[in-house]
Amino acid sequence: MGLMMGDLVPSARLAAEEAEAPRRSSMASEEALQQLLDVAETLRTEQLCAIIEAQAGASAAALRVAEEHAARLVEQPEWVLSEVLLSPDLAPHILAQLPTKEHAVKGTLAG
Repeated sequence: MGLMMGDLVPSARLAAEEAEAPRRSSMASEEALQQLLDVAETLRTEQLCAIIEAQAGASAAALRVAEEHAARLVEQPEWVLSEVLLSPDLAPHILAQLPTKEHAVKGTLAG
């Protein structure tokens, strides 16, 4: 039987809670990414490119990256988009290049 949070002294409890926070944040990020991927799978290439470009307007560098990705998406067959670019392994790396704030994707998809 392991220690319960109530069994720890206050400073140890705080340290344990702080250690747990990144894992909870990571789980929330994974859930948000999965929701984004679920919606993205229903979009046409042109719609996905439009969303990327709309979000990338926050900075010139992000817009350049979005335009490069959009150009590649248009040139590729559909299977490349659905099986490669939207794969759970690669999508986080693509999305990580775009500057977003917490809940920005959720607001875009809801709007």
